[in-house]
Amino acid sequence: MSIKNFWGILDDVLGAGFAEDAGIHEKVQQLSRGFTDERATLRPDYFADAGYRRGYLAYFLPLNFLKTRLLLAAHAPKVRTKDGVRILDFGAGPATASLAALDYLSGFKPKKIEICIVENQPDASKIAKELLEKYAAKLELDVTVECLKSIPDVSSTEPFDLVFAVNVLNELSGEDSEYLLSLWNLCAGAFLLLEPSHR
Repeated sequence: MSIKNFWGILDDVLGAGFAEDAGIHEKVQQLSRGFTDERATLRPDYFADAGYRRGYLAYFLPLNFLKTRLLLAAHAPKVRTKDGVRILDFGAGPATASLAALDYLSGFKPKKIEICIVENQPDASKIAKELLEKYAAKLELDVTVECLKSIPDVSSTEPFDLVFAVNVLNELSGEDSEYLLSLWNLCAGAFLLLEPSHR
């Protein structure tokens, strides 16, 4: 794992010494409550708030990066043999899963990596694209990033080698269940789901 390179990206975005910032600690606690006991109080566009954004990037991003990276090592061995890799990251937030995928794929150096971010919060999409481009440059990977607000239609796109739904299913309502079928139909490789099991 290239955790040193990854942490360097966080230093670039949040500033060196961000882990000691008391304001970030407070926002992490508020987000934790908002994701669990006080879900109704968390605004849907929390990434638009600079404090919440910094708290998420400082705590939840590294935690879920490592979880996703372990999932990839265990369940995506076929992807490493491909010359080009296509990734669909549904409900991507700051592209946590795609960042972990870049880390995983950096050991195999595919010629080209295409990432499609599906995220309805513009502030999250913006930071996702920035983080992916910075991390790809550090890892010397050829990566293109496309940001969408909805899942592409199966008839208008090539299938994806990796499809992620990381910490997003718990945010969907019952009527959103068709998303899973759409994601499944777009997958030609590994479909990885990750949901939180603790605060």
